[in-house]
Amino acid sequence: MARDKIRLFDAFTGYGGASWGMKKAGIPFEVVGYSEIDKFAIGLYELNHKGIKNFGDITKIKPEELPDFDFFTGGFPCQTFSSIGHGKGELNMAKTTED
Repeated sequence: MARDKIRLFDAFTGYGGASWGMKKAGIPFEVVGYSEIDKFAIGLYELNHKGIKNFGDITKIKPEELPDFDFFTGGFPCQTFSSIGHGKGELNMAKTTED
């Protein structure tokens, strides 16, 4: 049975970059769940995607509890580019961790 929309599960979501990209590309989709642990990212994601269940820490999710989905996305680790990494970027992180 063909679906009208791709059912998307969004992991390590941040603000929801994968779903944002799909929206900008005009791909019909529906987010059926997401996994995020950062409280600030969760707040932002929930502003962009109302009523979507956060399954929390991906290491604690039981696969049988996940909704049916067609497409699994995972966000690029942005810590080195965000405030947590002091915006120093990937190439400068070695200096940050050695300080």
